[in-house]
Amino acid sequence: MANAIQPRRLRSHDGTRLTYYAGGADEGVALVFCGGLGGGIQVWQPLIERFEPSFRVLTWDYRGLYASGPSRRRAYRIEDHARDLLQLLDHEGVKAPVLLGWSMGVQVMLEAHRADPTLARGLVAIHGTSGRPLQTAFGSDVVARVFGPVSLAMRAAGRRLAGVGPSLARSRLVAGTFVWASQRLGWMAPEIDLARFQDMAAQWLGFHLGVCAEIFGRMGEHDASDLLAAIRAPALIITGGRDRFTPSETARAMAAAMPAARLELLPGASHFGLIEYPDEIVGAVERYLSETLRIPQASPRVRSPAARAAACPRRRAVRSEPRGSRRP
Repeated sequence: MANAIQPRRLRSHDGTRLTYYAGGADEGVALVFCGGLGGGIQVWQPLIERFEPSFRVLTWDYRGLYASGPSRRRAYRIEDHARDLLQLLDHEGVKAPVLLGWSMGVQVMLEAHRADPTLARGLVAIHGTSGRPLQTAFGSDVVARVFGPVSLAMRAAGRRLAGVGPSLARSRLVAGTFVWASQRLGWMAPEIDLARFQDMAAQWLGFHLGVCAEIFGRMGEHDASDLLAAIRAPALIITGGRDRFTPSETARAMAAAMPAARLELLPGASHFGLIEYPDEIVGAVERYLSETLRIPQASPRVRSPAARAAACPRRRAVRSEPRGSRRP
């Protein structure tokens, strides 16, 4: 029987207070979700809802973000987050998990693999890269070149936006205008769930922006590309044709370098594919778990419309495009 996902606490190797979330099937294989810089546990909701009847589920808030405490030593490298992941697995007694990473989480799970190459039975990389994402975002190094001044502004802002930022993000006019502009620039897909994006944005704007800048900078410096050729665990790499931050070319390069990797392309998805094409991503992961890893799964639960609406808000497109352009 699946247990409800519940928050728990632990202290990491350097004393940092971490909040993590655990539940699902006690005897199942563990699925461990490594999030992006923004998104929290909410971004994984469609996957958690589908797999918690058959799998043990774990995820955590990165140090300095959401409900986890800050690092007193400003230890925000990808290696520090990977050590937190290893601490969590040891604390919960997890053996041979399947690691799933989105965005920065891909780098975190690869760095955990560096520390223990026998750790995971499988890897799922969603809209991420093996390293130095600022060098390839938007097809150039423009993000890397402008990050210095932006970082200084973020550090100066600190928590000054925390009072008004979340309210602005939850304004349908403000968020809708931002999403519309992002779609016009090709940064987001028309299928994006506006309500879920507003929730994510409200959390981002409530962060200490100086901590975000530190983490973002460390993410940009990190590179685990040297590991790829030695990874023997079966891997699924999911990428989006509209992803400008981690372009599909970087995912193709990762898949080509890894001996046991399979690439899944969602042509219409941006970097936010988890809130644009959740059904397609759930389906790809489901096939990977059952066909590649041969892990038995319970059939999807049939839920009432009211229960589905409560668990996952209805997807709302800000604008539409011909459905024929979307490939499962």
